[in-house]
Amino acid sequence: MQPEARNTLPEPWLLKLCSQLSGAQSVEAVQAIVDGLGASWLSDTQVEGVLRQLLNATEHKHLLELVLACGSWSQRLSSWLLKSFPEHLVVEFTTFIHSEILERLSLFLLFLPCAASGPERRLFLPESRSQVERIPHVLKYMADFALEETEDVNDVDEPDSDGFVIGKKRKQAQQKKARKAKKRSTSLKQQDLSRLNVTDPQTKEEASSNVEVLLVMLKSILSQYFDILQDPSVSLAIQNLFVFLPPANVGSRVNTSSQPANNPPAEGESADLVPVTPSYVQPMKAALYFESAPGLGDWRVLISSRADGHLRDPRRSDKKFFKMVIKKIAELSKGYFSKDNQRRLNKLEARFPVYEAKVADDPRRLVYQIDCIPEYDRKVERQVVKIFGIYTRAQIDKDESFWDSVGYQLSQKGETYRDRCTLTVAPNHEGNNFSIPPAEFTPQDFEEEASVTSIIPALPKEDLEGIHSLLVLEKFVTLSKELLYSIFADLEVAHVFAVTKTTTMLFKMLGIERAYTQQSEDLPVTKPRQIFVTQSRVLATRVEEYFSKLLESLAAGKKSTEELKESAEQQKQRKGGDGGLYDVDDDVTWKSGLPSKFSLLQDEHFPLFLTFERLCQLLEGDIEDTVDVIGNRNGSTKNLDPALVFSELIGVIKGSEQSLSHATGYLDMAAYRDLSHRTQHLFANQRDRIYSLFQAYMKQRRYRGESDSADRTHRILRAFDTAGVPGTKIDYLYVDEAQDNLLIDALLLRSLCRNPNGLFWAGDTAQTIAIGSSFRFNDLKAFLYRLEQRRAQSERGITQSELRTFQLTVNYRSHGGIVRCATAVIELITHFWPYAIDSLAPEKGIVDGAKPVFFGGWDTSTEQFLTTGKQIEFGARQLRDEAAKAKLRKQVGDIGLILTLYESKGLEFDDVLLYKFFEDSTVDLKQWCVVLNLVETPATRGLRVPRFDEERHAGVCSELKFLYVAITRSRKNLWIVDASGKAEPMKILWNFKGYIHCYVPGGDIPRLAVTSTPEEWTATGRTLFTNRRYLQAMHAFERAGRAREAKISKTYSLRDDARSIQRFSKESIADKRNAFSSAAESFWECAGEAKGKERRVFFHNAADCFEEAGTCDDNMEDYRRAAQAYENAKEYAPAVRLYRRTEMFDEAVQIIQTHRREVGKELASNVLEVARLFYFKNKEFGKAKALFDSVEEQLEYLEDNILLDDCHATVLAELGRHQEAAEVHMAEGRTMEAIDALLDDEDNEESKRQANNYVLQGLWERTSFSRRIEETDDAALEFLRLASKVDKDATLLSPTQKDELEMFQSLHNCDNTSWSIFRQLAYRFLNRKEAHQTVLCFDHYFIKFPSTQEITNADMVTILEDFGQYCRSFRKLILELDVTNKDTQKIFNFRPASVGNAYQIRAKTWLYRQATDLSAKVQVLERDDKFIVVSSDELQVFLKAALWQRLEQRILGENNLC
Repeated sequence: MQPEARNTLPEPWLLKLCSQLSGAQSVEAVQAIVDGLGASWLSDTQVEGVLRQLLNATEHKHLLELVLACGSWSQRLSSWLLKSFPEHLVVEFTTFIHSEILERLSLFLLFLPCAASGPERRLFLPESRSQVERIPHVLKYMADFALEETEDVNDVDEPDSDGFVIGKKRKQAQQKKARKAKKRSTSLKQQDLSRLNVTDPQTKEEASSNVEVLLVMLKSILSQYFDILQDPSVSLAIQNLFVFLPPANVGSRVNTSSQPANNPPAEGESADLVPVTPSYVQPMKAALYFESAPGLGDWRVLISSRADGHLRDPRRSDKKFFKMVIKKIAELSKGYFSKDNQRRLNKLEARFPVYEAKVADDPRRLVYQIDCIPEYDRKVERQVVKIFGIYTRAQIDKDESFWDSVGYQLSQKGETYRDRCTLTVAPNHEGNNFSIPPAEFTPQDFEEEASVTSIIPALPKEDLEGIHSLLVLEKFVTLSKELLYSIFADLEVAHVFAVTKTTTMLFKMLGIERAYTQQSEDLPVTKPRQIFVTQSRVLATRVEEYFSKLLESLAAGKKSTEELKESAEQQKQRKGGDGGLYDVDDDVTWKSGLPSKFSLLQDEHFPLFLTFERLCQLLEGDIEDTVDVIGNRNGSTKNLDPALVFSELIGVIKGSEQSLSHATGYLDMAAYRDLSHRTQHLFANQRDRIYSLFQAYMKQRRYRGESDSADRTHRILRAFDTAGVPGTKIDYLYVDEAQDNLLIDALLLRSLCRNPNGLFWAGDTAQTIAIGSSFRFNDLKAFLYRLEQRRAQSERGITQSELRTFQLTVNYRSHGGIVRCATAVIELITHFWPYAIDSLAPEKGIVDGAKPVFFGGWDTSTEQFLTTGKQIEFGARQLRDEAAKAKLRKQVGDIGLILTLYESKGLEFDDVLLYKFFEDSTVDLKQWCVVLNLVETPATRGLRVPRFDEERHAGVCSELKFLYVAITRSRKNLWIVDASGKAEPMKILWNFKGYIHCYVPGGDIPRLAVTSTPEEWTATGRTLFTNRRYLQAMHAFERAGRAREAKISKTYSLRDDARSIQRFSKESIADKRNAFSSAAESFWECAGEAKGKERRVFFHNAADCFEEAGTCDDNMEDYRRAAQAYENAKEYAPAVRLYRRTEMFDEAVQIIQTHRREVGKELASNVLEVARLFYFKNKEFGKAKALFDSVEEQLEYLEDNILLDDCHATVLAELGRHQEAAEVHMAEGRTMEAIDALLDDEDNEESKRQANNYVLQGLWERTSFSRRIEETDDAALEFLRLASKVDKDATLLSPTQKDELEMFQSLHNCDNTSWSIFRQLAYRFLNRKEAHQTVLCFDHYFIKFPSTQEITNADMVTILEDFGQYCRSFRKLILELDVTNKDTQKIFNFRPASVGNAYQIRAKTWLYRQATDLSAKVQVLERDDKFIVVSSDELQVFLKAALWQRLEQRILGENNLC
């Protein structure tokens, strides 16, 4: 490459560079190309642009590393990067190109083996990678801190005294708290600071200093990366990555053996295996690579799972034969293909050889083929030995024709494949000895040569089934060191074989995890965070189990013999016993070891296998406002499929990409109407009706306070927008069954992954068809592309490589005969409705098989067909709906599994009969005839072929999707029974293509199916149970004679029935409760017969059903049973919750005391608090006392709880603190109880004295001015009785108290002859200047003025003097009246009210009567049966007036008497 002009960068320079590198066939050529880059081309302003283009180059993955490592631009670019490296942070460091290059180089060098030469580099590379990962987060925190310090002066706004808002500087504690919050929001951990040797700053200056130190650290790392890249050995390794070496041509000699070949060892010679040094492979591929067993040669040996079993059997029973087999395998691996080792087993006419190898003098033989498969480490294909099994001579002779059929089948892969497998390259010679090395070839797709529609001629049906089992269902794995050692130890191991989308993802995970494990053995590297997400807990569990087994298998090669034997013994113990039968979603212990929040996940939790539901729960743990998520809630969907309608509501209106742009989280009517009819075709002509159903659904959801899965995703995404993704993002995300997720779920999942190239999405287009979903993978791909475009504009970091889609078009379930029939259905859909599904390559079966059989011509009487021969037993029959299912069951009885199309989703069977699919179709014959457009006219049998109309024939599209589901449920045999005229179009189409056999009445009916064994019925039952087809599972278990499993299945069906009952009326609510109660009782019975986890699950289900029954009418007995079941299930939190609800606090407290940790701190505290209150209210003081750690805590609790003051007093009394107890009673107005408490303190004079005070206080409260104690006043009489009991001699009473007590006794006992006692008491009080008591006694004395008849003048004088004193005392009381005076309040029996400046006047008192007199015109503020409330001023004026009036009346009355 030559410069076009000085200081001018050629416009197409990158294209030219990539083009030249693509043709480089040596390191020298690569060096010359990069040396040809003119250094003078680059100006300072162009360098960053060049670096950016190198970063984003996709044609050559490591182009940036190459240009920085060698060539004329190397020094120029590296010098510019170091010179321009930022020294003071102004914006985020991640926006600089230096950040992207550091990120790129740190990962590249970490996984480049030759870069880690020497101990210093082995330590530096992982440590620097860790620093490159951590420092940008710390830099952001430091920069934000410095900015925060700058803006700190007016950080807190507070109102001043005039109401203006002024800025006030935050206090130091507030600043510290804010910094902590900031650190949490940036997910910064203290360990990040300590690992970088920087401290948490306290000032702006410290933060700025830390920034400078960290930037210097990054600059130093970048400089060292340049030194490593430009190291000659590293530079050479990078150049080697760009060298293109074409593989050897067919027929060329390839000798990969590093040792001279030898003849096979003699019989007596040792066959000891010696280690072989493996070739170099890339880190992740090396992690997946199982090395061949030690002692094997250049030929890799693959063995089938049945061959694995054939090896393990003699290892246990015939070790001598086992050693001979291993020796023979070693000979084959070294290319010793002698006559005994490679004798052709099948005929030449079979066109593809299958060989047998003689094992010494034993009649048993190794049967194998030479296959050609891709190599792990290079882009070549290589010959391998593929062992089918070990067979006796008798078995081989019996099945001789079978191996001919195998040869015919293998020949179908094409001429190139056959030539490659049969090629023999030039042998290696040394003297008379020779060995044949394996040949290598350029990769090629053999399927392209094979005829898609060709059918193997004249192969028996039994052979086809055997071929399907051998070539499709068998798993072939490398005879690795791990596998061989496991056979020796009788230890089962798992191996890598990539055949499905799920295993493809799993092996990628395994490679990354093992690469990390290998690196971390010597170096401190960061663990990659990987998450596998799916909708099915069953799938997540199985994938995790398989992943763990693979890790164990990879570790087997490093274990000693003793360790392997120990592992095998542990494996046998784990496998002992029959597996439990329960729905895995009912296992509440699944993933119970995870934290409650996503942000709390640690490295040890990864790799993580989760359901999308569980992942959302973790994310919601970091979001406060979480609500329960509901499932399918269908409204009025008459003449519509409810499942399809709900899919439209959630998947399109609420879950589509367009919904993200609406604040409501769903499309409005206009937006929904405007959606493309092609991409959203399902209800394209019924959108108004669908939207009205959506509105009804939303109304019902809001009424119930419920949320659906789309709401949850929108809520989490809003939280991400507000606060970012909580915690640490993940590195690799694997989403299986992606079609089961909403499109908006893809945004949520993508947000969790920080690595744009760490995303892997997998799904099954057929399953998309099955659920009637509008989801397409092209839509997902387009959506993800747009997401990355927006991310690239707003963020700077690793650029995502081009999105790639891989199609797995090989069907590993069904053979070619069934696959072709199903493919014809897909072709119809893609021809007429190209936007309805993803456009994929035609699906293929690995081997051919029997054509499906179409039975037509029988009338609607089922017996005519099903009773034409011996009784038939089918694996499964499919019908359109429940009505057809019930009708058929009634006609034929117990003849096999009968499933609706909906029930068959996700299931597979050996034999399937599709019954009256077309007859029960809602689409008429004229519409079905549209499929005949793909058939030549003479074959249409006179049927009119209509012109295709998308709207008119929309129903056919849905029908074809269901037909596809029905066909693909079968593995071996498919029979279609339909006499309807509507079946003719599809029958004609299939027959025209040669895909079916047709049978009519009168012809020979082929043998359909044979009776299944109990073991097969059991296996089928478990499969049905796993797929939640409980009634069908019950049927299968009954046929297997498994009564216990049948009962469990029936119980689950009862629960499903209960859940399906809607609460529309009292009767339906009662029905729902009864149904749940029945299911609960049945689960309880099942739990009694179960053990281990199964027992816990059944008790959990019983509890859940009892609780659901309780919600129907708030039945406490149901809740009680639910609590007991939860306790039996060891789910202590819900047990405690329900025990609290049913006030069974003894049981709740017992659980908390023994299982506090499982119950949880918050719930335990809450229940104990309620239990304390419950026990105290029920006077169970002993139980309450046990809930406190000390007496002081108990008393403090009672003191703080105003509702328990009586309990507080009782406890104080029990503790001997009688006076305190009395005070508590008095504070709440319980004078009588206070006196009783003091009386219990018999020997304490102070208590007696206080009791006297309370007696008098009680008497004052029961009496008042102008009122005597009546016989009906029980309380006053009781106070008088207590007075005599407290102190009979009144020795502890003051003179005033004695007189007051005598006054009260007189108010009870007074009669005409005893009124003089009030005169005596009045003068005693007068002498002590106790005005209120004086007036009270005089007033009672003069209630009846003393008679003036028959008295002396001296007595008259005394009476008048007494009356005068009464008037003077009364007048003085009025003049000095003060309603705030305690004595005034006591004598007139009123007290302060709760409202300010007001008083309560007790009912039935003199003052109450005066105030309520209509003439008084007193303004009453409050009123009830016990008191009235008047204001202070009102009372002062009114009371004075009432007293003047009373005094006036007394004086007038005296004058009249005199």
